[in-house]
Amino acid sequence: MDVSKDQLINKLIEQQADPADIEALQEWLQNDPEAVEKYLQLMQVHADLAESLAPVRAFSVEELRAMQAIDEKFDQHVRPSDEYQTPGSDGVYVHATPGSVEKARKASHRSNVLAWSIAVASLATMLAFVLIPQQPPVRTVDTSQGVTASPVVANTPADSVATVIRKVDCDWEVDRWSTSSSAAIHAGQQINLSRGMLVLQFNSGPIVTLSGRTAFVATSDKSGQLIQGSLSARVPEQGRGFRIETHAGDFIDLGTEFGMIISEDGSVETHVFEGQVRAEPTSTKSKAAEHVLLNKGQAWTRLEPGGVDVEGVSDPQRFMRTLANQGTRDTSAIPVTDQLVLWFDASQAIQCDPAGRAYAWGNLAPAAGDKAIDAWQVEASKRPRWLADRMNGHPSLKFTGNEGMVTEPLTLGSSSTSVVVFRLDSQAAIDHIRSRKEYRHLGVQLLNLNGPPHTVLQVNQNLTLESRVHRGFLKDQLDPVDVGTIRTMQPLDNGVHVVTYAYDAEASQATLWLDGETVAVSHDAPKLQSTSAPRFLGAHFERQGFGFTGLISEFVVFDKPLANSDVLGIHQWLSEKYRSPPKGKNIASSD
Repeated sequence: MDVSKDQLINKLIEQQADPADIEALQEWLQNDPEAVEKYLQLMQVHADLAESLAPVRAFSVEELRAMQAIDEKFDQHVRPSDEYQTPGSDGVYVHATPGSVEKARKASHRSNVLAWSIAVASLATMLAFVLIPQQPPVRTVDTSQGVTASPVVANTPADSVATVIRKVDCDWEVDRWSTSSSAAIHAGQQINLSRGMLVLQFNSGPIVTLSGRTAFVATSDKSGQLIQGSLSARVPEQGRGFRIETHAGDFIDLGTEFGMIISEDGSVETHVFEGQVRAEPTSTKSKAAEHVLLNKGQAWTRLEPGGVDVEGVSDPQRFMRTLANQGTRDTSAIPVTDQLVLWFDASQAIQCDPAGRAYAWGNLAPAAGDKAIDAWQVEASKRPRWLADRMNGHPSLKFTGNEGMVTEPLTLGSSSTSVVVFRLDSQAAIDHIRSRKEYRHLGVQLLNLNGPPHTVLQVNQNLTLESRVHRGFLKDQLDPVDVGTIRTMQPLDNGVHVVTYAYDAEASQATLWLDGETVAVSHDAPKLQSTSAPRFLGAHFERQGFGFTGLISEFVVFDKPLANSDVLGIHQWLSEKYRSPPKGKNIASSD
C-alpha cells in the first residue's frame, strides 16, 4: 500500500484535503480494489474514534455508523487478537494476522463492483462535508457577564502554526512513531489521540505535549484549545503569553511550565510546575468571572457539574512531560563512547507517575541529530517501578514479566554490542515461564532490539543466560531463524550481574561475557542488514508477559562490536560501580 495514498485518506478524514487531493482519491478508489479495502478500513478506525472522542467531528454519527455497518456486513476488517510473522518477498519476515490469508481468499469471491460502488458512494458523502463550508467549532462560554466566545480559526492548509517534533507510540496519522508524514499543523486543525504521546512545537516557541485520550485544536501559533484529555506545556521567554482555551475559560502563560486536564465529566484542572499562569475563568451561575494568578506549585480546578472553583497544590507526576534538555545529563563516567547509541542509567533522567512507575527514561548517549532517542512507556500497566537502592544501594527498575520500556526508533547496523546490569528474581522467572502454554523457549527477556534482525538477551527456564540474533522467518524456512546463539552452562544466581553480547558480522563471530568472563563464542554470525525500529528494554517486542523478572539498572548499546579490551574496561567500570568484583578468568567455549 502506497504511504502517499494512506495520507490522502487521512487528509480527507482530518478535513485537510484540497480539490486536487479529492479528485485523485476518487479516481484511485474507482480503479484499485486494494484502495477500497484500505479506505473502508481507515473509515472503520475513524468511526471508532468518533464514538470515543465526541467533540468536533467531520461526519455525522448516522453516516459513521452506516460506514461501520458496511464493514461488518462484508467482514473485511475483523480485528485479530494475536499476530504472527510471514515471510516477505525479500526473505525478511513481515507482520501478518491469523485470519489474513482466509480473508483474502474470501474477498476474491466478492463482487468488486459492489465494493467499489459502496466506497465511491461513501466518498461522495464525505465530499459534501469537505467541500461545503462548515461552521468552525466554538468554545461555549457564559456571555451573560459580557464575556465573548472565542471561535476556533478556520483551517487554511497554507497556515502552519506548529510542528510535530515527537511521536511516542501514538495513533495520530499512519505511523505511530515517525513525524515525517504529519509534521505541519495548521490553524484550526484538530488532533485526536486515543493513546500514546505527541509533542508539538508552536512557531512562537512553546512545546506542548499531548498524551492519552486527548482532543486538541491548534488555534494559532500562540494558542490552542483543549477539548478533552491531558497536556503539558513548556513555554520559553519568547513564547510568553501563550494561551490555552477551554470551556471553563482561558489560561495564559507568563513564562512557565504547566499542565492541564479536562476530564470526561467536564472538570478542568490547571497545574503550575514553574513560573506563573493567569487563569481567566468564565462566569458561572453562582460566581462572576474573576482572574486568578497561579504561581509555582499551585493548581486551579473547576469541578463539574456545578461549576465550583477550587485552588490546590499542583501535581506534576500526573502528566507525561518531555525530558529535560540532554545537556543536563551526566555522560562523563562511561569509559567507551565511540558509537555509543543507547545508555540508560536508573540513577539519571527518570520520570515517574504518581505510583512511582517510570514512564520516561532519558538516553545518556550523545544525541545523533537534534534530539536524544529516549525510552518511554505510555501504558500505565506496563511501567516498571523505580526503586531507589535495591541494586547494592543503587537505583533500578523492577520488572515482573509484564513491564517494559520502548525507545524511539533507532538505526543500528549489522554489528553491535549490548551490555545490561541486572539482578534476576529466579523463582519468579521459573514460575512465569512455566505458566505459559507455549513459547517457553523465549524465556524472560532482558533486551530485545526488535528488527528483525535484532539482538535478544534472555534468561531461560533452567536459569541459563542466552544471547542470539533473531532473523525471523526467511525464505525456504519453516521456523524462525536465529544466529549467533550462545548460552551459559551454569544457572544464574540472584546476585548483581553484568552481561555483554558482541555481534561482529565482519568477523562472523558472536561473543558472550558474564561478569568479565568470556562465557562462549559462536562463529555463526553472518552479515545482516541495517534496521531502524523502536528497541525494547526488559520486554519482548510484541508478546505481552515475556519480559524480564528482576531488577535492571543499566542498558548500554554500541553500534559496533567492542574489542575485548573495551569490554573489560566497561565491565571494570560497572562492577566497581555496583560492587560486583571482576573475576579475571577468560574461559572460552563454542556453542
